[in-house]
Amino acid sequence: MRNSRIRNQFIKIVASILIVALICSPIPPKGWASLVGVEIAQAAPASAGPASTVLSNATLPLEQAKPHALPPELTKQPGQPAGMLLEAEARQTELQHKLATLVNPISISRMQSAYTPELILSNILAITLTVTNNQPPAIIPQLPPGATLTDTVQAWQSVDLRNDPNAIHNVLLVDSFASGVVIASSMPRADYRNEQYTWNLGDIAPLDSVTVTIVMQVPASSGAVSLDTGATAWGTLQDHVVSAQACPIMLLSNAIEGQSVNAYLRTTLDAGSADEYVIKRAGQMCPDPVAKSFEYVRSLGYEAYKGSLRGARGTLWSEAGNSLDKSSLLIATLRSNGVPARYRHGTLSDERAQELILSMFPPKPRVVGYFPTEVEAQRADPAHDPKLLAEAKDHWWVEAYQNGTWIAMDPSFSYAAPGQTFTQPEGDSLIEVPDQMRHKVTVSLKTERYDLLTYLLARFVYVTPLTTTFNTAELVGQPLTFKQLVSTQHPPFGCLIYCWTHFTYIPYLRMGDEGWMIQGEPYWELLSDYPFGQFVITAEWLIFDVRDADGNVTTYTREIADRVGIAARKGPLVSDMVPELLTGQVMITFGPKAPALVNEWDTHAIYFNPSLISSEYAAHVGENLLAVSPRILSVQPIVSGLGSLFAVLEGQALDLLPKMEIVTEVAIDSGQAFNRMQGATFVALSDQASREVADTSLVRSYPDSPRITMVSSVISRTEVLTQAVQLQLMDLVHNSLRVIAYPGQVKSAEPTYRLTRGMNEAFLEKKVGEQLTGETGKSGAGVLQAATAQNIPLMYVDLNQLEQFAQLPISQQAKARIVDAVTQGNAVLVPERMVLWNGQPTIAWWQINLRTGEVIDVSEDGTHQWLVIAAVSLKAFLIISIGIGIAILIERMRMWEVAARATWEYFWKAKAPALQNAAGDPNAYRQALIDTKNYMRNTVWPSACDVNNWLCKVLY
Repeated sequence: MRNSRIRNQFIKIVASILIVALICSPIPPKGWASLVGVEIAQAAPASAGPASTVLSNATLPLEQAKPHALPPELTKQPGQPAGMLLEAEARQTELQHKLATLVNPISISRMQSAYTPELILSNILAITLTVTNNQPPAIIPQLPPGATLTDTVQAWQSVDLRNDPNAIHNVLLVDSFASGVVIASSMPRADYRNEQYTWNLGDIAPLDSVTVTIVMQVPASSGAVSLDTGATAWGTLQDHVVSAQACPIMLLSNAIEGQSVNAYLRTTLDAGSADEYVIKRAGQMCPDPVAKSFEYVRSLGYEAYKGSLRGARGTLWSEAGNSLDKSSLLIATLRSNGVPARYRHGTLSDERAQELILSMFPPKPRVVGYFPTEVEAQRADPAHDPKLLAEAKDHWWVEAYQNGTWIAMDPSFSYAAPGQTFTQPEGDSLIEVPDQMRHKVTVSLKTERYDLLTYLLARFVYVTPLTTTFNTAELVGQPLTFKQLVSTQHPPFGCLIYCWTHFTYIPYLRMGDEGWMIQGEPYWELLSDYPFGQFVITAEWLIFDVRDADGNVTTYTREIADRVGIAARKGPLVSDMVPELLTGQVMITFGPKAPALVNEWDTHAIYFNPSLISSEYAAHVGENLLAVSPRILSVQPIVSGLGSLFAVLEGQALDLLPKMEIVTEVAIDSGQAFNRMQGATFVALSDQASREVADTSLVRSYPDSPRITMVSSVISRTEVLTQAVQLQLMDLVHNSLRVIAYPGQVKSAEPTYRLTRGMNEAFLEKKVGEQLTGETGKSGAGVLQAATAQNIPLMYVDLNQLEQFAQLPISQQAKARIVDAVTQGNAVLVPERMVLWNGQPTIAWWQINLRTGEVIDVSEDGTHQWLVIAAVSLKAFLIISIGIGIAILIERMRMWEVAARATWEYFWKAKAPALQNAAGDPNAYRQALIDTKNYMRNTVWPSACDVNNWLCKVLY
């Protein structure tokens, strides 16, 4: 009876949130608090009761802040649930924040080619100094409500970034060098006067950097010496002088206690001292890098989990980590400044571990809390949670070498002093994190192969042509790109006996922008019109095996293609499929005219996010297209002169094949960069929204495993090769966070938070996709909204409703997936019939984990995705890719989105429809490209030429 009441209450919460969400469209994060029911602490409306009456309770421990401790009139405010305990004016109208000057508006980072004499060749040392303007742009055009795309473009045209108040002007870099140091060269060249070198760096735009490279000849030395006084950068920001100082260039002795110093200075997977983000932060630690590095990392938050999950970069981006990841960041910043450092490990007492756990829950001075009497005994007590205690007790800290001695530094305790430790070290000191302590991700491509004889004996054959393992710390901000090379063969003398087509696939992964490539084993298929001559790849999946520091493995699967379908797989395959294999329809499906399972145009960007994502990183991802912009421009004449692309693909225009390969490569690269941009944008916004919902809900949420976000551009080719369908989609393969209710908060706050966040993520995914492409894409959230608009009821399905659910008039594919989900312990909210989307029937549903409360939206193909479909020819896709590349080339930072949307809108709506009827006329495509370029030049480009004159020189 009690379990039934709890379940009904949970369903009521789900239904309430769902109805409001579907009707009211996406809601700002702070608005979700008013939807999550009465079992969670919330903020008060601006009209809440007298401030002086309740304010004094804001700092009380949650256990003391009970509704019965206050007068009855204060336990309920207008419009709030009964029993709500509020602080007056807790929820205020959001302020229009004005960009303020940062504490460190300008910074210097320093890298040197060696730190010890033994690594210096011919006494030559190379130094790189990077001066960075840390200020964000301040000029943002104000748009009226309901502004159109044209209004947006015109508003951006009025912006002149040369007048941005956050630009730093007249930047000078000054340095003096020790006796015996000879400057062999520098770039740019320096002025030398009064024994001082000066570099004039001009103006530095917001979030921009200027690099100075110095090559010097140093005197032979066996001891620690300083080679300069530490370079200083000076500039003017908003009529104020700003400056930053780099740490001195150091040479250290070759050995410490018989161990090479270089071992304590090298960059590692976890402590990436050569990482660009770590170097930039380390540059702000001068003139005392040891004390300042310790002070900075110690100020970051603590989050409980075991092992090396995020590494230095992920901890920096999250501004939090466990003891091992915080130690990695501290070691990375120290080593980046030439300070030897190493790891120490031990076990904390229960009391010390509880202290760290409770540090995760800073006071919320504006929210007092609410505790329903019927769940009074179900309050959170994270300090006594066995899992959290075990994780916190496994403790790491750092030893830094300074003035001839090793000094202990424990960055996990906010009040720790140099030399202070909180437990005894166990084992020897370590230069690098043990491999068994690292979280890992194994990425595999699993293929399913069919031939009639093997199938009759043993059904399908499964082969894994590609598999590789990564440490999660090395994947922070390093998305993987998955692609496949495809080659085709036909009978050399035509179809003399029977026809066949032979496809060979070579899968590969590439890490980051310039990262190394992992190539898999080739695999093949033979499609023919002879049943016993068919060797077909019927499906393939990407498999992600996520391993934590305890060795536990969780598997996530993403379908790439499936010629059979889940409905057939869930039935009696032998009896259902074998007779059909001899029918005419199946001979066409697996016959020689069938297209390849995948093609070279398909590109998938996969983000693994074990940490939060840096807003700086997300802002710069769009700029990666600048690297391919010269190539994009160079292939425009080739595209205009291709003639019939159908002839190229059929091999009738062999002289154009080399040119086609160039164009294909450029189009793929620009699509790949666009995918990464979409993924980074979503994750950054998701992190921000999740934090706001957590703050409102009085829970702590953070990633304790890598979230997996996959963004794909797929060209689905049909039997007629020039009639392609472009799919741009984003799939949240794994998107869970660890959620812990505040001490004294009701435990039901945890599933309620997961519920709200899951629905919020679904709408956010849809919004990001539509903002970036300018198109209304298909998503689970969008389909459910359409169901509401079409007056289609939603059915709640769990194990008790499967028989009734089987009668719903929805697709067999959807039924098979829903039954599979329900039998695994989930519940589903699904429309009771197919929903019309752009005139076509489709279906999607909410999937609810009844144990955790997590909610995801699921599409008919089993993905959790946003999808936009556009029927265009492959030639039109080339022009679209190039148009997007030009658009993103135009502006930096936020302006790329407006330009890309403008180009997308213009080309797809003004030009693409006409191209569908062009019947391969090369003049039509050439004119479409000319018109698009003129549109960019005359409508969108002028303001960019005012801002970035060098781009104009490249283009015109």
